[in-house]
Amino acid sequence: MASTGAGGFVRSMQFLATTEGSSLSCTGRSFAIKFSLLPSPRAFGSDTPLVVTWDKNYTVHDMPEFLTTVSLPAYEVKLYKTRALPVAMNFKAPMVLATCINGASVPMTDKLVY
Repeated sequence: MASTGAGGFVRSMQFLATTEGSSLSCTGRSFAIKFSLLPSPRAFGSDTPLVVTWDKNYTVHDMPEFLTTVSLPAYEVKLYKTRALPVAMNFKAPMVLATCINGASVPMTDKLVY
C-alpha cells in the first residue's frame, strides 16, 4: 500500500521543514522512511510549485535543494537521492489484485507558502 495519509505529501514536507530542534527531529528525521512520503517526480510536472518562498519556488525536481534549505544534514539528502528517489522513480503496479480507495472533495493542501 502506498499512501501519504491525511494531509497528503505536503504534511510530510512541512514536517521535515518545521521539526528542526524539536524532540521529533532526533527520531523521526533519522530514518530514510520519512522520504517515502515525499512527492514523486513521476507524478508531478516539473513546473508545479510545491513550496513557495520569497527567494525560490521549489518543484518536485528541487526536492534535494529543499531538503538542504530546511537544514537536513548532507547525509540525509544523500539518503533521499540514493534510496528514496530511485524507489519513487521505479514504483510499479503490484502483480496481484489490489484495492484502491480514493476520496472526492476532500480538502487537501497542495503547496506550502512561506
